[in-house]
Amino acid sequence: MPDYSQKTLEAVITLLQDGQTPSWRKVREITGTGSSNDILRETRAILSDLASRGQAGEYPSEAQEAFWIFWNSVKKTALGEFSQEKAQLSESLAQMEATATQAVESQQAAIAEIHKREEDIAGLQENINQALAREQGLNDQLTASAARLDAERERCDSLVAELKTLNLKIQSNSEAAQAALAAEISKRNEIVAQMAKEMHDATARFTLEMKNETERYNKDTGLLMRKWDAERTQHRQDTKELQQELKATQESFKTAQSKVFTLEKEILSAQALATRLQEKLDTNEQATGKLSTELGEERQALDALKAENAGLNERLSALETAAAKKPKSS
Repeated sequence: MPDYSQKTLEAVITLLQDGQTPSWRKVREITGTGSSNDILRETRAILSDLASRGQAGEYPSEAQEAFWIFWNSVKKTALGEFSQEKAQLSESLAQMEATATQAVESQQAAIAEIHKREEDIAGLQENINQALAREQGLNDQLTASAARLDAERERCDSLVAELKTLNLKIQSNSEAAQAALAAEISKRNEIVAQMAKEMHDATARFTLEMKNETERYNKDTGLLMRKWDAERTQHRQDTKELQQELKATQESFKTAQSKVFTLEKEILSAQALATRLQEKLDTNEQATGKLSTELGEERQALDALKAENAGLNERLSALETAAAKKPKSS
């Protein structure tokens, strides 16, 4: 069995008939397949087979001579192509050696780069360790900050509770002060009403006495004078008692004024406390506004109390004037 394919044989015969050298490139252009080594091997086998047939006398002598001439030409061409391929192979080998050298150099450079990267990795690992240490320090600082924050929150909660207690205390003191003011005003009103009644009774008694004295004077001047003296004495005694009552009323009024002054001091203390509370907690505006409103109401009540005290002073002055205008004993 021949050591070549029919397709290669037909390509070589076609080239020989056309007077062309059956090189492996031309053969592959016709066949379209095959490597250069396989095509050269099959071409040599075909040419060797053709030569063997020519030597065996299978072809005419003219054909054999022409074939030998052609065979020598093919050999020269093949040798030329072989020399060219040898040169190409040598060039390829040199390129491969250069490539190998470059590969070795690249490998060495890669090894150096690997060592450098290992050193960089070691440096990065050191930086990572330092970063982890810094992170641990920051975590410790955050933990301490969180503890301080919790302490501050507890302190704020304590201040808020204290503020609520102070607000309740202020509200209680305000209610107590209002109750005390109301009681004091009621008491003073009762005192004033009692004093007015006593003055009215004294005036009625004095009028009755004056009427009686006039009637007695008309009847008996001497008896009237004696009775007048007695009445005058009684009037002096009544005036003395009235003065004592007036003194007691004045003392009661002074006591009321002292209580009012004490209440004013408590209100001022409450105002100062409210101011401090306002400075401590600006966010408690609604409670502070309510406290300011209550303090305003207390101020209004205090102003009303002062006005009533002024009215009482005027009444007391009128009573003293009326008492001073009564007839005195000669």
